[in-house]
Amino acid sequence: MSQEKELAIGNLLVCAGSNEIVKRVISLFDHTASRTANISALKSLNLDLLEPCAEFLNIELADAESQKLYTKDTLISRIVLEIRALLPAECSECNQTYATEFDSEHKPLFNCHMCYRGSHSCVAVTSLHDALSGASLTLLSGHVWLCKVCKEASFPYKPRKSKTHHDSFQSTGNVSNLANSRAEPPGENSHSSQPASTNLKAEELNSRLNQVVKDRVCDRYKRGKCPHGLKGNKEVDGQVCQFEHQKYCFKYCRNGNQKKLGCSKGSDCKFLHPVLCKFSVKKKLCTNSDCTFIHLKGTRRKEGQQPLVSRSKSAPPKTQPKPRESESGSDDFLELKRLVDTMHASFLRDIAEIRSSLLHAVPYPRQPGPVMPQYFHHPQFRPAQSQLLQNVQATPLVSC
Repeated sequence: MSQEKELAIGNLLVCAGSNEIVKRVISLFDHTASRTANISALKSLNLDLLEPCAEFLNIELADAESQKLYTKDTLISRIVLEIRALLPAECSECNQTYATEFDSEHKPLFNCHMCYRGSHSCVAVTSLHDALSGASLTLLSGHVWLCKVCKEASFPYKPRKSKTHHDSFQSTGNVSNLANSRAEPPGENSHSSQPASTNLKAEELNSRLNQVVKDRVCDRYKRGKCPHGLKGNKEVDGQVCQFEHQKYCFKYCRNGNQKKLGCSKGSDCKFLHPVLCKFSVKKKLCTNSDCTFIHLKGTRRKEGQQPLVSRSKSAPPKTQPKPRESESGSDDFLELKRLVDTMHASFLRDIAEIRSSLLHAVPYPRQPGPVMPQYFHHPQFRPAQSQLLQNVQATPLVSC
């Protein structure tokens, strides 16, 4: 295997020809080292050396609008992956060692989604490609191909140490399992040594793929955006929905996950739990008229709209808010102050009139003490006698 990897690197250097810049970058690649070590070795180079090597390896550096697609670190990682993709590897279908030739006329049928390695041109891969090429685009949405190394690296759990034979067919969603499963007629034993995918016809694979799609619930139907209607029978462009339209759960659509009125079964419920409007769940208010999600019972669709629960009942009459104690106390104080000021002004006017009348009145015979008019002893002036006495004593009398 080591000699085959050296031959692959040597073939790549031969293809570079007289391009010394590309040869310098490729010569820094070590097939015995890990991917991280090779990336660290190429970091000493600048973009003036890396970009010509990327163009040699058929890596697009810019998009249609002439915008750069890679930084220096991402470009180094992509160059290392492209060189590693040319090294010999083992096929995941036939377990044979193969190597993808650089700049060959025969392009691989599949490329690994993670490391860009090309697929082997064996019978199993060819039959799988023929089966998928006849399928519709809807069936192939989300389909990717992984090489054996990347498939083992991304496997979610480790296999059992003691392997046992199992004849049941459980996973219908994996395309590789469909292609590798044996299509044997009932009552006959197949002892063929060829791969199982060669015995499986393209029509049978398509039928199984169609069955997988029919068992899958429509994603747009969950969000209420499927143009084919609730049952999926409405024709759009002459076709009906290819996915399943399961019946909605009435309790979940009305009250969500409430304990008493809602549905608390979760994934165990035999009906579909669609996507609920997040504003309806949190605030019971959704003002978006174009919202297609399911709204819970009592959700208001306008800002000033009352909830459905209280709309049927008569609203209580609005009462005026009671004034605060501090406000009422301040109003009483201001009213009392105005009353006192009014009384004070009236009292001062009365005093001024009395003083003017005293100045123009005929003086009585002089007696010891101040002379007071006769109406001074009237009952209405009694509260102010002390103040008047002080003012009269302080003012000298003028005699005519």
